[in-house]
Amino acid sequence: MAASESVYHYTTGKALAGILAAGVIRTSPSFSPRERAVVWCSALEDWEPSAGCVHTLPDGRVIRRTKEEIRRAEGGLGRIRIAGEAKLFTFEQYKRISKISNRHLRVLQQFAEACGADIRFWRVSLVPLNRVFWESVEMQHPVDGSWMPHPVQKKEALREVLADIQTHLPFMDTARQQRLYGQLARLEKKY
Repeated sequence: MAASESVYHYTTGKALAGILAAGVIRTSPSFSPRERAVVWCSALEDWEPSAGCVHTLPDGRVIRRTKEEIRRAEGGLGRIRIAGEAKLFTFEQYKRISKISNRHLRVLQQFAEACGADIRFWRVSLVPLNRVFWESVEMQHPVDGSWMPHPVQKKEALREVLADIQTHLPFMDTARQQRLYGQLARLEKKY
């Protein structure tokens, strides 16, 4: 991965909730037990067309969905920006190290074409990416398409401020300490 390249794990609002609860982006299932499972990422800035593109209906049929269909059906569009310290590989590197069969490689390339994706932008991690490797978590605004910080970002920032405030508590008089402890308790419950 180039030092200045931004790389994202694109996902849906529903899936993002599970990722945030777990604190990790898990690897996707591989085609076969001998192939390496990976976390799929993209160097595209707006949206990765292959993210959530394919959907299996209750009757077993598989359909392709547009970005807007995904947004409406899956609770919005989300992304996690991956830190430069994460070990990521290009799709060309993935082909060499993943032990993927030629047949499955063709299936992936056909899938990319069907979704309108460009495999040159795909990046993969061979290991799950825990929150240490997350630079930001965002949701896409449904009207103007801008990426906005997910509320979890605000909670993390608040936790940092609260931790800083707590270091100053021993230096305050008892009345101020009690008042501040009460305020901190209410904020922690709220967030």
